[in-house]
Amino acid sequence: MIKRFFFFLLCFSSGLAGPVFAQKICPFKGHIDFVKKELRLDVQTGHQEAVSLNIVQASPDNYQLHLSLDHLRFPGFDISTQLQSLFSVVVDQKRRLALRGAVLSQYTLINYKPVQELSGNFRIKDRVLFLESVSLGGVTAQGTVELSAPFKVNLSMGLSNIPMSDFLKFWGADEHVRSQGEVNGDIRIQGAIDNPLLRGSFTTLDGMVQDLAYDTIVLNVEGVYPLMQVKKSSVAKSDGMTFNLEGTFDLANREHFSNQIAALKKLPVVSQDHSTLEWTLKRHNEEDQSKTTEFKYFLRKANNNATTAPKETSDLLGVERSIHF
Repeated sequence: MIKRFFFFLLCFSSGLAGPVFAQKICPFKGHIDFVKKELRLDVQTGHQEAVSLNIVQASPDNYQLHLSLDHLRFPGFDISTQLQSLFSVVVDQKRRLALRGAVLSQYTLINYKPVQELSGNFRIKDRVLFLESVSLGGVTAQGTVELSAPFKVNLSMGLSNIPMSDFLKFWGADEHVRSQGEVNGDIRIQGAIDNPLLRGSFTTLDGMVQDLAYDTIVLNVEGVYPLMQVKKSSVAKSDGMTFNLEGTFDLANREHFSNQIAALKKLPVVSQDHSTLEWTLKRHNEEDQSKTTEFKYFLRKANNNATTAPKETSDLLGVERSIHF
């Protein structure tokens, strides 16, 4: 069984050594001890980046895995962790190998800060990784990842109270962007891992991004990586101004993230019927926060029905002012 498992692991590793890693050569060293039934692999992925893998057979069908990640870098993130897993290897009637197990992490740091540890269950069969409610730092994921080219994914991820700073880094923001608040929502990832289709819906309350203080942000994004479309999104600023967001931004163009966000269209929220178009601006009195001054602007359309005598021959712009306590 141990030899068949290591053969499976070798095939799995060679499957990963496809186009995803074709542009980077990583020195490594490994050791297999068939007497002690142990495998060790060390990979140097960068100047400070390293991955160490150790697998030991605990019983005829069960194995213990220890995976160490030191400063592994992803776009916007530096990850260090110690992963522990106990899994079993089974052979079906067609003599195909499959794995099933659980995984836990310790001492996890993301961008040098501790986060909630990873936990969850997984299966590997026919070169497909099945994630079953795997969670890490407020993110819960479930779905599948194919372990051979083109490495297709079908993942659903839920976000719970994610710091705004980490949320912005995921989309390409610089780490020096000032922000406060937490984000909740979900994102769906489907397709080849190098250009998947992303669909996300997110909400955040009572926060700040740079000079923008907000009561509520509702964000909906969709697109094939790296081009994302923002639509049906809105921002309610702390001063009462509400506007819709729409436009496109490029996740691969991380150097100009701020400029891309600034270029999104910001359209004042309006309501209308067949004869009137109106929108509202609110201003809080700085001396008395309990009092709000509200300005309502309306545009009354001209009656252009030729069969009746028009009461108004041109559009009328008006302003209403009210004070609320």
